[in-house]
Amino acid sequence: MPASSISFPYVIEKVERGFVSRPKIPITLSSGEKNLETLGLVDSGSDVTVIPLGIAEFLGINIGGKVSGVSDFHEKKIEMAYSFVNLKIEKGDSVFRIFQMPVRIPLKEEEQPDGIILGRDGLFREFDVTFEENARRIVLQKVRR
Repeated sequence: MPASSISFPYVIEKVERGFVSRPKIPITLSSGEKNLETLGLVDSGSDVTVIPLGIAEFLGINIGGKVSGVSDFHEKKIEMAYSFVNLKIEKGDSVFRIFQMPVRIPLKEEEQPDGIILGRDGLFREFDVTFEENARRIVLQKVRR
């Protein structure tokens, strides 16, 4: 029987002044026939999941006419499109899927995030998320409905 929770160590990344540990998890995004395996930053301070325009284009997401208006992002108001992707999180025998997870896509090149930001709408509806900062790991507990 698969586990109802899954944990991942923080990812250590080089920054300008040394190294930093971040709660990034391996994910697979899909839309139609396209898939992308990558890392996503779990961000409890983000209301929505944000993916860069280049990833949306790679996945074949049609953003024409789907502008969600102006959103606050990185303390700036920017125009974003909205769409949906399928998300898969797996580790060992444990596989969790979120179908039709809402995402926002910044439209201007200069407003793109550095990577995928997994916000509360979507991921946090499906999982109770625990940041174990001192252990430098993140635990996702599947919500039973």
